Amino acid sequence: MVLEACIICCDNSDWTRNGDYTPTRWEAQVEAANIITENKCDKNPENALGIVTMAGKRVETPVTLTNDVSKLLKSLKEVSLHGNCDFVTSCNIAMLILKHRQNKNQKQRILMFVASPIKNTNDELTLLGKKLKKNNIAIDVISYGNTDQNKEAVNLLVNTANNSNNSHLMEVTPDQFIVDCLFTSPILNDNLFEDNQMGGVPEVSQPATNNQPSNNQPSVPSGGLSQFERDINLAIQQSMEEEERRRKANEGENTEEVAQNNNSINNVQPTNQAGSASSNVNPEKKNEMIVDDEIEDEDLAAELEKARLLSIKEHEETVKKEKEKEQSLKKDLIQNDEFMKELLGEVGMQNEFKDIMDEVKEKTDEGEEKDGLINKNKDSKDEKDTPNEEEDGSLIPKNKTGKK
Repeated sequence: MVLEACIICCDNSDWTRNGDYTPTRWEAQVEAANIITENKCDKNPENALGIVTMAGKRVETPVTLTNDVSKLLKSLKEVSLHGNCDFVTSCNIAMLILKHRQNKNQKQRILMFVASPIKNTNDELTLLGKKLKKNNIAIDVISYGNTDQNKEAVNLLVNTANNSNNSHLMEVTPDQFIVDCLFTSPILNDNLFEDNQMGGVPEVSQPATNNQPSNNQPSVPSGGLSQFERDINLAIQQSMEEEERRRKANEGENTEEVAQNNNSINNVQPTNQAGSASSNVNPEKKNEMIVDDEIEDEDLAAELEKARLLSIKEHEETVKKEKEKEQSLKKDLIQNDEFMKELLGEVGMQNEFKDIMDEVKEKTDEGEEKDGLINKNKDSKDEKDTPNEEEDGSLIPKNKTGKK
């Protein structure tokens, strides 16, 4: 790989605020400068790059020669846009920086972005080109924005400075991207284009219009990609393959669902036929079925009535047993004279023991008489409710002729 020291001259004039390039001239320039710095540092870790801003009150050098990519990218974000460019002065300062490089084995190169009109005369540009050629400094010019106006000036500068095909010119129209043109230009790919005529300027292949690459040339050659960009391309390719597999799997599932729906429809048709056949039953059989259902309902109602009567009878018996237990307990307590004496002694009514006992006995006797009357009344009601075998003809057996 070529060991190189490169100075990137950025056009930060007011002309770079225009939005004729996506998104603006300055942002497109910064994107291209980032790719160039990463590409050159990836090719050889001993390569050194610096940045010079050409517009403003004076030409400035935010970063001198270094191989720290993060420092270079950060400095590009801090550049302010104002004023007009001084191309000749900025090239002279870049030559001075390259002259004082630490590693003298590094080849010297200047990469210049031109996005504003060049106001220098042809004599100044010719003198500058000869100076570059004398000091063995190559120059790459990326012209965009005012390509028609600057075409003569940039061609004169590159042709004058070109030595053994070491200088290149790339012109970008508004319907193209600078990055796409970079990938197909010798600025990033030293061996991609070769000119056999010594001292000539190579023709830079331009992508097709409407941001579509031509069919004869690759849109992104592998030689112009950094490791980061190759990793991104690989990740994009893998994600596209995964999406394709997922889409095919979804199509297979959809076909299986359609087949299952068709089978279910076919199975529903025989069941409908069976239902229609069952509807064609004879009316006599239907009547018999209805009569059987009515008989079953009557039997069920009779059983429910029997169960209700049994539950009522059991409830009455339990109530009766509880009352008998209460009465027996009361009698035992009353008949127990010692218990009554203790109870009356606690209340302070010992002298009235006999009178109280007599009243209690009278009340108990009256209660027993009432209970006996109630039981007698119940028995008389039950006798009235029971049917008389002689009166009820249904209980008298019938003879064979059906007479009673």
